[in-house]
Amino acid sequence: MSRDLQNLISDIFNSMVFIILGLMMVRISRNKLFNGDLAKWIIVGIIVYLANLLVRYLYGRLIIRYDRRESIVFSLGGIHGAVTLALALTISVDFLGSQSYNLVIMSEAVLIILSMLVPIIVFQFILPHNVSDEEAHIVMDKIRSEMVKRALVVVHKMYLPQRVKRHVIYTLLNQKRVVKTREYMRVLLKTIDQPNLSKSEQYLQRLAFFRAFAIEREYLEMIGQKESKYRTYILNLYNDVLLAESLIIEPEDE
Repeated sequence: MSRDLQNLISDIFNSMVFIILGLMMVRISRNKLFNGDLAKWIIVGIIVYLANLLVRYLYGRLIIRYDRRESIVFSLGGIHGAVTLALALTISVDFLGSQSYNLVIMSEAVLIILSMLVPIIVFQFILPHNVSDEEAHIVMDKIRSEMVKRALVVVHKMYLPQRVKRHVIYTLLNQKRVVKTREYMRVLLKTIDQPNLSKSEQYLQRLAFFRAFAIEREYLEMIGQKESKYRTYILNLYNDVLLAESLIIEPEDE
């Protein structure tokens, strides 16, 4: 509870700093936006921001021992200048003079604004993106189709009775449809337990399924190593193939 209260107080004070900054920016910039002060504020703010990035980068590399990429992320991440602004607000206007005081406050404002805007742009290019469900669905449809295609090629090359081959191909083609696992398993079981197939044909059918599912698993293992960001989705599909394979295991007669 004490930590929650501490975080609440910290958030309140952090918010107050930015509220005060906004009020002071309005007061200082009034009637001064179109004179030379605006350019000076921006230039000084950019210089301070770049110096801040350099210091944070060197700190990450030399002190924390981050690698190059981690140091760049560390230097860009977070809102910079809030503490400096809080210190600047403690300085009296009479001590610095009105012009210097305005320069300090407004350059700090530019620093804070840049620290919020620059990471939004840069992080899109240097950080990995989270995969959306829509994107994953499109990619997994392609992976599923290629998986089934490879299995079908192997089945077509196998020496099987025509009706056995038709049953196997029909079941494999159902994998390309976006169906629930339970529904696909029902189709698979119905295909395996065809009453009009002889014992030898049922045996050949099971062998064909074993071979087809082995090819599918090999493909998923290969593609899972290449497409690491889709690994969770590929693993789910891999588990479905394993489940289907487990259903065709026929216990030996004792």
